[in-house]
This record gives sequence, structure tokens and C-alpha cells, in this order.
Amino acid sequence: MVWSMETFDWQTELRSWCQKQRGDVRAFTENVVLFFRKSFENTRCPHDKAWFGIHKSRASLMVGNLWLSSVRTSGEIGLMLNQYMPDIEALYKQVIFNSSHDKENYPLIYAEAKSPRVIPELLASASLWESFRSVTQRVLTPSGSWQADGYVRRNEDNGKRRLSEFWLPSPEKFYDDVKSDIENIWNDPNIRQTEKTELVNARIGQGIFRQKLLRYWKDCCAVTGYKNPDMLIASHIKPWSASSNAERLDPFNGLLLTPNLDRAFDKGFITFDEDGVLAVSPLLTEPETLGIVRGMRVVLQPQHRPFMAYHREHVYLMK
Repeated sequence: MVWSMETFDWQTELRSWCQKQRGDVRAFTENVVLFFRKSFENTRCPHDKAWFGIHKSRASLMVGNLWLSSVRTSGEIGLMLNQYMPDIEALYKQVIFNSSHDKENYPLIYAEAKSPRVIPELLASASLWESFRSVTQRVLTPSGSWQADGYVRRNEDNGKRRLSEFWLPSPEKFYDDVKSDIENIWNDPNIRQTEKTELVNARIGQGIFRQKLLRYWKDCCAVTGYKNPDMLIASHIKPWSASSNAERLDPFNGLLLTPNLDRAFDKGFITFDEDGVLAVSPLLTEPETLGIVRGMRVVLQPQHRPFMAYHREHVYLMK
């Protein structure tokens, strides 16, 4: 199974950049490709939050205004870590967010190796990539403003690509049913490559489907109004397994929900009536403990109603 996508041929673009900027140095070029492949594989933040770009002086993977990994034309290699790595020959810089985020709370470190000769050493260091994974799991925590519209527009204007557009997380991260759905899509010869990309990302709650829901619900939970999009889940109303390919990408077949609401909705412990009022299954004990309160409601449009009717009839647990 190949989990990288080909809608954006990042390897060819990166090889061309290396050869143009540094000449046809094959060892350097292939090491840079392997370095970014390792970076993509170990990135644990949502892939629609990470951006990859190739520019005149640098190729880089970024979140907001922070470089997660980068290679300069001079040969300098950069990587975000959560600790000093004494076995790696590199310069270390403390990452300072602002005065309210001290290094004890967010001890992120940017390691920069001055020579490309250290790339094989970086690639072979299990502890280094464990540190990188840890950073990318929490790099969005200090400031949601890193994903503000200004950063998104700047990345798009600079020709950067969301990681979710061309790279899939390792299937080991997903439950068996999700892995099976992804494999079925990926192996279906009747689905166009670009559509496979959209469908797979929709299945894992990233990419186009999530972006449609974020725009429609204005980055807020559809029920509670909670406003941190990093904590919200793109939920299908009519389940993925029962939906057509078009329905799987239809924003009216989706709600943006907090994790507790998403889990309860997905498992059929809650649903919404035609007026959008929350109904709680008698099988869900102590819903208030989960922040699920009778009388909650969601504003539904006519286009939502067929999907919600399906949910009430086929997913909701009446008893």
C-alpha cells in the first residue's frame, strides 16, 4: 500500500529544486527527499494545519509561522524538537512564542545542522524522530492564532501546499474500520485519483470535507458554538459506510462537533429532530457528565434534513 498521494509530485519538485540550487549532487538530493519523507511520516498534528513549500532559498514544512523541518540551499538542515540531542552535531535555538509562553511550559527547540553531511545521521536517529513527533502533536497548543486567516492566505499566496493535499498519515494511526475504508477507496480502479484524495481525506476528517464544514459552521461547533477549530471534529450525519461518494463530500451531510458530541452522535446515543433539537438515547447514562444537555439544538437547513432523517432512523439507538 502506498500512502503518499500523487496529486502534487513533491519528490520530483524537490529533486528539481535541489539540482537547480546546488547542482546535480545525487547524494544530497536523495537525502533531502528522504529527510522530508521522514518529516511527513512523523508529523502528528492535523495534516490540514501543516504546509509544505519549495522556494528559492528554502524547502520547508510549516505550521503557522513555525518551521517543523527545513532545508536551505546552503545545505543547512532544520528540525523542531522538544529536547537537546547531544548525539547530533547541531546548533540549538530556544523557540520563544511570546512573553506569556515560557520555555518551561513549551520547551520547543529548533535544531539546525550546518552541513548536509549530517542528514544520514538525522535519518537514523530514532530518539530524534520521537522528539519531533512529540513536538508536532502539541505544536498548535500555545496559540490558535498561528492558523489565522492571514497565515493561511500567506501560505497559499506563497505557493505552499497543505500536507493533507498530497500525503496520508500512516494507516497504523486509524481504527480497523477506517483503514479498511481507506484501502477500499485507494484500490478502487473506478475512482479518479483526485477524487480518491478528497474521499480519503474526508474519511479521516481532514482535507476538503473538513474545510467545507469549517467554512459553513464558521469554525464553531454546530451545537455549542465552541470556537477552537483544533478541538472540533468533522462528523458525517449519514454514516460514511452508507453514503455515496458525492454524499461523503457534501457539507450538508456534516456537523462540526466537539469530541464528546461527535462520539455520542457517531455511536447513535444522540440525534436531532426536524427542528434541530437534541434527542438523547435512553441507553446513554449520565449525559450531563459529558456536557450533553437535553434542549441543545443545531440550526438545520432543508439540505441537512434527509441526512438527519437517515441518522434518526438507522443510527439513533431508541432502546
